[in-house]
Amino acid sequence: MFVAFTIWCVATVLAVDRLRDDLSDRVGWLSQLHEAKSAIAESRSGGPARAAGEGLAQLADDLARERGAADPLAARLHGTSRDVRAIADARDDGNSSLEDEHAVLSQIDETVPMIREETAAISAALAERWRAMYLIATVAVLLAFAMLVLLAYLRLVVLPRAESDSERLHRLAHLLAKSELAAHGVAGELNNPLTAVVTNLQLLAERLRGPGHTPVAATSDIHLIEDALQGIARVSGTVQDLRSTGSGPDLPAAFDPNALVDAALSASRFRAADAVQVSLALQRVPEAHAPEGLVRGIVEDVLVAGLVAIGTDGGSGEALAMRTCVGGPRSVALELEVPARAITGLDVAAFASRLAIVGGRFAATAEGQRVRVRIELPTVPMPAVSPSTIASEPARPEPARAASGSVVTAENPRVRILLVDDDELVRTSVKRVLARHDVTTESDGDAAIPRILEGDYDLVLCDLMMPGKSGMDVFHEVVATRPDLAPRFVFISGGASTAEAEQFLEDHAPRRLDKPFGTEALRKLVAEAARRRDGEKA
Repeated sequence: MFVAFTIWCVATVLAVDRLRDDLSDRVGWLSQLHEAKSAIAESRSGGPARAAGEGLAQLADDLARERGAADPLAARLHGTSRDVRAIADARDDGNSSLEDEHAVLSQIDETVPMIREETAAISAALAERWRAMYLIATVAVLLAFAMLVLLAYLRLVVLPRAESDSERLHRLAHLLAKSELAAHGVAGELNNPLTAVVTNLQLLAERLRGPGHTPVAATSDIHLIEDALQGIARVSGTVQDLRSTGSGPDLPAAFDPNALVDAALSASRFRAADAVQVSLALQRVPEAHAPEGLVRGIVEDVLVAGLVAIGTDGGSGEALAMRTCVGGPRSVALELEVPARAITGLDVAAFASRLAIVGGRFAATAEGQRVRVRIELPTVPMPAVSPSTIASEPARPEPARAASGSVVTAENPRVRILLVDDDELVRTSVKRVLARHDVTTESDGDAAIPRILEGDYDLVLCDLMMPGKSGMDVFHEVVATRPDLAPRFVFISGGASTAEAEQFLEDHAPRRLDKPFGTEALRKLVAEAARRRDGEKA
C-alpha cells in the first residue's frame, strides 16, 4: 500500500507539471493571436502583419505534427496565417482593402474561443491535480506528526528502557564472553569467604578446647563468630545469584535476611552509577520464614528505584540506607531509606497485599524528602531447649591437641610473614591465625613490591589473581631485582584462574595454597619457612 501511494504521489506531481506546461503554451498562443490582430489593426505596413502571419504558420505546423493535419485548431490556424500573410502582401502592393482586413480580424476572433476552451479544460484538470497535491501535503504533515510522536515515545519511554536493558545485556555478554572462566570465577567468589569461615571456626574450636578460656577470651571469640557469619553471608549471596528462579513455585522457606540484602544489593548495584553510596547496618537477626523470591523481588524493586532516582541526578550526594533488625517477638524487619521520588513509580499496594498473604507486612512512611520502607517477615519457629537439659549433658572429653604455631618456642620460632591479598576478610582471618608471628598485610601488588624488596620476610603469601598487579606481576618484578627471594613466595589460588596463571604456577610455584584453606595448612607453611630460613643461615 505504501508503494502504491508513493507511485500515485509521483504520478500526480508529474501530471501537475505537464498541465502547467500545457496551460503556459495556450497562454502563448493567445498572445500570438493578439499580436497578429494588433499588427493588422494598428499598422498599415506589411512587415508586422507578415511577421505575425509567419508566427501563426509555425504554430499551425507544430500543432499539425503533434495532433495531426485534421485537427480543427491546427486547420484554423493554417487558414488564419495564410490570410494574414495575404493582407501583408496586399499592403506591400498598395491594393489592400478594409473589407478583407475586417474578415481576417473576424477569423482571428473566432480562433481565440477555441484556444480558451482548451485552456479552461486544462485549468479544470489542473485544479483536480492541485486538490490531490493538497491531500498529499496533508498526509505528509500527518505522517510527520506521527513520526514526531513516535520519536518522542522512543526517546522518553523506549530509549531509557533500552539503555537499561542494554546495560544488563552488556553485563551478560561480558560474562558469556568469559564462559570458559565462569567456573573459576564462581570458585574464586566462594573460596575467599569460605577461607575466612574455615580458619575462624577452626581457631575458635582450638580456643574453646584450650584450658585458659576466660571472659576476655569469650569476647574475642564473639568477633571470630561474627567474621565467620559474615563470610557465610557472602557465600549465601553468591549462591542466591546463581540459583535458578524458575525451578518451581516460590513457597515459604527459611532464609537469612542479611544474605538476602547482600544478594539483592549485588544484583541491583549495576543499575546505577558507582558513586551512589549505600549505608548498611545489618544486625544479627533470626531467620525469616517467607517466599524468598517474593521478598527479594520487592527489595530489588525498591533498591533499583532508589539507585536510579539518585543516579539520574548526577551525583546529588544522597545515599541509600539499608538495615536489618528484630521486628517483634516473632518477626524480623528489613528497612530501606530511599528518596521520596523513587516510590512514586512503585505499586506499594501490590507489595503490601503480596506480603500480607504470607504473614508479612509492607509499609512506606514519608520523612520529609525521603521515605522509610519497612518489610516485616515472620520468623522461623525454633525448638525450645531447656536449660536443665544443657546443664545435665555430660561433658565430652576432648582429645589432646598440639598447639602447633600457637606458642613461640625453639621448635616453633617466630617467622616474618607478608600477606598480599585484596580480600580484607582473608587478610584479617590469616593474621588472626598467625597472631604469634610477625605478620604484615598488603591489599594490592603495587604496594607489596617495595615491601618485599626492602623487608627481610621469611615467607610471602601472595594472592595469585588481584586487581591491578596480579601475583604473577609481583613475582616477576621482585625476582628481576632479587632472584634469591623466589623460594620465599607461596601463591594463594582461589579458583579464579586463567590458562596463563595455571602455566605460571606450574613453572614458578610448585608450592601453592588453594582456597579454602585451614589453620593447619597455614601453620605447616610457616614451619617450612622457618626451617628454610634456618637452613639458609646455617
